[in-house]
Amino acid sequence: MKNTDCKCDEPTFEKFLTFVKSCDLGINKLTDQNSFQYRILLANYKFALHAVPCALLQIDLYLYEQVIYNYALHVYITLCFDSGFDNFIDQEKLKKMGILSNSNWRNGVIQSTYDNGTGVSFVTPDFYKNMSLNDFDLLRTPFGRFVEGILQQLGSVWGLTRSC
Repeated sequence: MKNTDCKCDEPTFEKFLTFVKSCDLGINKLTDQNSFQYRILLANYKFALHAVPCALLQIDLYLYEQVIYNYALHVYITLCFDSGFDNFIDQEKLKKMGILSNSNWRNGVIQSTYDNGTGVSFVTPDFYKNMSLNDFDLLRTPFGRFVEGILQQLGSVWGLTRSC
C-alpha cells in the first residue's frame, strides 16, 4: 500500500483546471467563474469527487487524483456532446477521440449477427456481462476508458461503495 500522507497530490479544482488546459480540448473561459463552462466543470469535478470509490484512495493518492480528473472531464465531454453545447469544446478534438456520431466508436457488445446464409459470432468477455450502464458510458471517451481501466483493477466488483 502506498503512503497517502503526501498532501502534494490531493485533488483540487485548481489542479483539475490545469489538467483540463493540458488536454487542449478548446475549452474556453476556464478562469471566468461566472461562465457556464466554469460552473459545469466545477459541478463535474464535485460529482467525480463523490463518484470515485474511496478504496482507490487507500491504494494510491496519485491514481485517485488522476481518476477524479479524468472522470470529471469525461462527464463534461459527454454532457457537451449529448446536450448540444457544441461551442464549449473543439469538435475536431472530439472527432479525433472518436465520440461524435460520425465516428466508428460505439459502446456496447455485439455477440453475434446473422443474415441469409452467413453469420458471425464473437466471444463476449465475462466482464462485459457484469458492466453497468455507467461502465459502458465510460467507454465513450479516452478519459472515461482510463477511469474504467483503473477502477477495474480494484477487483471484479467496482460499484459505488463509500467507506471513508
